[in-house]
Amino acid sequence: MVSAVAIRIDAGTLRPARRLADGRLRADAIITRTGVFDYTNPDGSRRREYRPPAEVFDAASLDSFAGVPVTDDHPSKLLDSRNARAYARGATGETITREDDHVTATVHVFDADLIAKMNRGKVAVSCGYRCDLDETPGISPEGERY
Repeated sequence: MVSAVAIRIDAGTLRPARRLADGRLRADAIITRTGVFDYTNPDGSRRREYRPPAEVFDAASLDSFAGVPVTDDHPSKLLDSRNARAYARGATGETITREDDHVTATVHVFDADLIAKMNRGKVAVSCGYRCDLDETPGISPEGERY
C-alpha cells in the first residue's frame, strides 16, 4: 500500500572524469541501485526501504534521470524549472542504462568552480528524487529486512 510521496537522496559512484577540449568534464556514474537502502527519519531514527528491480528499471523511472541538472552538493529542495538556473552546474546525458543492479548515466559538468573541486578530489555523486513510498515491511529476495 502506497502511503506517501517521499523525497530520497541516494549516493552513487563517479568514475574518472574526462576533460573535453573546451574544459568541460564528462564522467560516467552509477547513480542508484536496486536493493535495501538505509534512510534517516525526521526524528533521527533509521528506516530501511526496498527498491525492487521492477521499480528501479521501469522505463519511466529510468527516463526521469535523463537530462536533469547536476548540482554542487544538494540544494535545500528538489530542482524544477523555476530554480534550476540558480543551482545547475551541468547535466546528465540522455542515455540512462541498467548495469547489473545499478542505474548508470553520463554526467556533464560545465561549471569551472565545480570542475576545480573535482580536480582537487571531489568525486561523490548523489541523486535526489521523489518516489511513492510503500511502508509495508518485508524481506528482500536477498534476505534483507526492510
